[in-house]
Amino acid sequence: MKLLVLSGCAHLAFVHYLKATHPDWDIRAVVPVQAEKWLAEKHEGFLGFLADLDIFVGLTDRDIVNEHLAEKTQLVPLPSFSYFGHHPDVIFMKTPVSVMERGNAQSRLALAGWLSGLSCAETETLFTDETYARLGYYDRRTTARAETEKAFANRGLDISGLMDRWIDEPGFLYYPSHPKIAFFFDLVHETMVQAGHTPEISDAALAQARADTHDYLADGVHWPIYPEVAAHHGIAASPADWRSSAAKGKGEHFGLTEMIRRSYTIYDANAALRDQMQAALGGPDEVARYVNRGAALSAETPGARLGAEG
Repeated sequence: MKLLVLSGCAHLAFVHYLKATHPDWDIRAVVPVQAEKWLAEKHEGFLGFLADLDIFVGLTDRDIVNEHLAEKTQLVPLPSFSYFGHHPDVIFMKTPVSVMERGNAQSRLALAGWLSGLSCAETETLFTDETYARLGYYDRRTTARAETEKAFANRGLDISGLMDRWIDEPGFLYYPSHPKIAFFFDLVHETMVQAGHTPEISDAALAQARADTHDYLADGVHWPIYPEVAAHHGIAASPADWRSSAAKGKGEHFGLTEMIRRSYTIYDANAALRDQMQAALGGPDEVARYVNRGAALSAETPGARLGAEG
């Protein structure tokens, strides 16, 4: 059997699982950017593999790949994963670059503070339990989970049981789209079983393969679970601070004060994108809602466990 995985950061975990559970299969993987490059170049080896492919796993909705597949190819959809219930302050934007030097995650509150002309110190006072409750951050655990499960259900996959098992696991998420690698192992396992492909190894061997999975995303970027969010939901505040990638950078840890300062530096350098950034937050009225002065003037000490400096 020839199988291709098309996925982003999860592809290594998916391949590890597939090679362990189907050792006689010809399993290969590619990330979307590389696939598009090879197709544009009419890469003979890649096109030949696609033409004789038995199973296509991952981002199976990419027409640029599908048009090269044979009729026999089984599509096994496996959408990109993200869950914002533990990180309700995070918003993904195409530009500018994130404070962690990789990716596109921004703090909604830091961005709203900058758009509103608040100082860094004034914006820091927004990071409180009062603000999070007012903005509905605590409700995101339910709504974000529904959004995540719907994204998979739309592709014919039921991950509700998987979310039940993982949602309160300590350190489940390093970042909204970066769970522990064991989660991706479990995800591809459930997906393949639902698609009719059970492991061709013993349960003991499967358990060992899961234990042997290298958690490479632990070396990537980290966004903290804010202590108030963790306390509200009864979960661990882990990660506890921001960290740039240790795999592709310095792996530098920093706290709330520094996150806001770096965010402002980035926004100042990208002031031409102001209208675009404001629109990403929902427009002027939404920005004003984020920086409600009642919350900003709260006497509560902000970010007590977020490494707030000074």
